Amino acid sequence: MTTRVEYTPQLVEEAVFLRMQRTRPANSQCALEWDRDREAAYAQPPGPRRDLAFVALSARAFRQLALDRPIERALRDCPSASRSLTVLYVRGAQRTRDEGAELYTSPAIAGSDAFRTRAILSVKPERFVDAAALERFALLELLVIDDMLDPAFRYRPSLAEDLEPARRELVRERLRESWNARTLRRASGAGVPLDAAAIPQSFRQVFRDEADPARVGERFRRACSDALTYDDLLQLARDAAPARAVTATAPRLGRQSDKDTAAARRAALTP
Repeated sequence: MTTRVEYTPQLVEEAVFLRMQRTRPANSQCALEWDRDREAAYAQPPGPRRDLAFVALSARAFRQLALDRPIERALRDCPSASRSLTVLYVRGAQRTRDEGAELYTSPAIAGSDAFRTRAILSVKPERFVDAAALERFALLELLVIDDMLDPAFRYRPSLAEDLEPARRELVRERLRESWNARTLRRASGAGVPLDAAAIPQSFRQVFRDEADPARVGERFRRACSDALTYDDLLQLARDAAPARAVTATAPRLGRQSDKDTAAARRAALTP
């Protein structure tokens, strides 16, 4: 893996604290050292030295508890991302709606042709209590970044502008759900069946205007294909029958100045 993964000190401290409180490794050397060193840090007078002591304590416990492993394992399962990203910053999020991955690309040095490609993954500290759930969450987010960086996927942050606003919004929703389906398929593996029971309700909802219900299943299976490009997903969303009424709420898009957001990814980003 060529990508450097960096965690913000505040997230590290909160993740370690929650892990120790909720699933404390009883009588482990890590727990004993944590208690001892916390008391020593609290005994210091307030100021920069005490702050640095807490940062060092949390960083050591974070590694000892292997809290960095789930996200790094998820990144290894994203070949284009792990090959192309310069750094993945992992920071804390207060709410579920604030979680997600964001992709940035900018010149490495002013006036240089070289580019730095980096991503930010925002995650609630509580997720570090369950390693398996954290890895799953990170994988679903980073697989979208992986698509964006995969030359074969041919991602571009745009949505066709030849549609009237209501129709464009529906295509946006359908593109998001189609990309969701692709991501879930990649995360779950090719052995997962693609029968009717596997189709998420949210996917059925945005394709509800198909006259033949079997067409919904066909579109779901097409969206799950590994061979699809971004334009294929967009065409899949455009080819669906026009909606009789559009009631979908616009997805959260975030800022679009110099980034693409995985949280807004499946919403097709810039309309």
